[in-house]
Amino acid sequence: ALENDGMIFVGWYDSNSGLYISPTEDSWTVKGSGASFSALWKALDIQTLSTGAYSTTALPTQTQIPLTVTIKNSGSENISGVKYELYTDDPNITLIDNTAYSRVVRSGASVEFGGIKLVAAAGAAGKTIAINVRITDDSNTVFSTTFNVTFK
Repeated sequence: ALENDGMIFVGWYDSNSGLYISPTEDSWTVKGSGASFSALWKALDIQTLSTGAYSTTALPTQTQIPLTVTIKNSGSENISGVKYELYTDDPNITLIDNTAYSRVVRSGASVEFGGIKLVAAAGAAGKTIAINVRITDDSNTVFSTTFNVTFK
């Protein structure tokens, strides 16, 4: 699959015939009254990580912090079988309810992945820690980003 600025090319659509053309097709024969091709793209923008009433630059330790990730499907195609996951490699951080699933994220739609709780041990004080977001669809396309949060 071709990728450009986070957009993943997934084929062509011929609106005259109603046919899908795979990105692996080498050639296509136009029949009848011609063709009108539109490129099909998948793209998920992982836009924000919110931490409830707390600032992402001054999070408390030993407190349950609610996390919400806002995602937008900015591609031309609906994305199905979506799995959301937050994770970190830092041993001071515990993430609770850090996975979720959606049947579909429609083209142009924004969704919030919430209900996640973060608890930081006292050892996180003064540290900036990477919180990773990974989203996978039913064709194993992966969209990911990292947010940095700082503990006071």
